[in-house]
Amino acid sequence: DCLGNKIYPNAANKTCQGRNLDLILCLNGADIKDGIFSTDTKGNALEDSVWAETIIASGIENAELVSVNIGWECPDYEQVTENGEVPVWVIWPKDYDPGRAEPYPVINYAAGGGVCYWQIFKDEAAGIYADANNLKCNILYDTMVVEWAEQFPEAIVMSVNNHSYNTENAALEINSVLDYAIENWNADPDKILIVGNSQGTIIGSDCIRQRPDLFAGFLECNGNFGGMGTPTTADGTIPHSTFASWKMSELGALVDNEVSCWMFNGETDGTNAAAAQDTYKVLSGLYKAAGKSDQWIFDHIRISGVQSWKFKEWGETDHSVTKVVAANYIEKPYTDVYAGGNLAPGASYKFTGLEGYQYYPYTLDFTYTVYAESVAEWCKALFAGDYE
Repeated sequence: DCLGNKIYPNAANKTCQGRNLDLILCLNGADIKDGIFSTDTKGNALEDSVWAETIIASGIENAELVSVNIGWECPDYEQVTENGEVPVWVIWPKDYDPGRAEPYPVINYAAGGGVCYWQIFKDEAAGIYADANNLKCNILYDTMVVEWAEQFPEAIVMSVNNHSYNTENAALEINSVLDYAIENWNADPDKILIVGNSQGTIIGSDCIRQRPDLFAGFLECNGNFGGMGTPTTADGTIPHSTFASWKMSELGALVDNEVSCWMFNGETDGTNAAAAQDTYKVLSGLYKAAGKSDQWIFDHIRISGVQSWKFKEWGETDHSVTKVVAANYIEKPYTDVYAGGNLAPGASYKFTGLEGYQYYPYTLDFTYTVYAESVAEWCKALFAGDYE
């Protein structure tokens, strides 16, 4: 990890990275073409692979790959379908009825890396031209999608397979799919939560920047809200915050639409924890200036710092907040802040500090609060209008 500590194998078996990647073992600087491949390059594991099978969470069988024509093609795609259709993994609510009088809430997950490695599979010799639809795509990255479906079964839970690493284009694509879902899937335009992991948080932020009217809330995991932050200049002001690149009109629209957020970041995850603390101060100040009460801000603008012991227990780095949140805190409140016992709702805590971490001067003084609700409970309360 960033402190030079050895990360031991993940005995908890919590990791589930469903991506269409080929792991190739190369020894002593050997050329990658001479390495030992783990798949046939189409996402299918080879029988004699040196890699263990991916641990797939239960619930994957409920996911459906749906192609959505959003009406335009992103200009920087390397590979797209002829008509510009976008693949979307969807887990539908039980007894889903697109004609139901009450529209459905939506949870959309933006995976890390900023791109899901979806591609068109072409085998000219066999005359095959088809979308790659194997389950090593980003549907279940870190089990986030299936866990939301488990804890919020009445919602449409989906993950748009955005192809573009360009943040603005990826956000445009996701927002276009959400508009499609509102028009064609009976999605509720007032009950959409976007969930982001790592680079997916930057993409999710831009979704909100472009269309704050689309989103009731944002769950940020091991990333940033707005853009990348620099702890050495963070001082609670917009020009030095992750919102430095946003126009004031865009920030005003975020506030006018009352977009809520909950930020989760690991103790020693680069600059993310310090940037999130500053972002929390900026957002709280913006809503305070707009006339929101302290209780409203407490309910709608939340931040949690996940201590390093949790990641070391799992054999993970502190950049694995998405895994921890998906496996634990969508279902239950984050009260096991310190090893060995739970804190009560309303209690406060700070990072404990590990020797050698360069960003502690910017993070150790911040006081976090233990919230009574799980992330799913918080989201449902937002959608229900329970927070005033």
